[in-house]
Amino acid sequence: MKGYGYFPLKLKEFLRKTPLVRAKRFWDKKFARPVISHAWSLPTDPRLKKTLLICVEASFNQNIYNAAYLTPLGFAEGWSEVAGRAKFIHVKDLMREINLYDDVSIFISQHSLRHFSFTEARQLRDKNMFVWVVVHEKNRICIMKLMQS
Repeated sequence: MKGYGYFPLKLKEFLRKTPLVRAKRFWDKKFARPVISHAWSLPTDPRLKKTLLICVEASFNQNIYNAAYLTPLGFAEGWSEVAGRAKFIHVKDLMREINLYDDVSIFISQHSLRHFSFTEARQLRDKNMFVWVVVHEKNRICIMKLMQS
């Protein structure tokens, strides 16, 4: 028996497949930019010169206090105390930004690496990188089983 929610779900499913909605999704995915209100985290000691580039995706919003913002923010603040300045950048701008600074390090998530071609990824080999790996619950269970055996 079809309940009250059947028609709205079917309508939503139908609208999801329309060309206009698909075009908007493509446009958003291609041209969306992260919301970065404060790009730089300055060092506490002016003698600290190493730069950290913190790569964020288009869905990043610095005005929303969630784990996607607070984790890189904590890393940036710690970096500014011990090594130098930190800058939040869009992941698609990384290859351009790398060449602007001497002795640069990179903070990036495992999912952001998909934006790079093979040749771009090879250019990152000689850089100091911190890769944020997110372990899904299913993967965590597999890892725990492997550790126990």
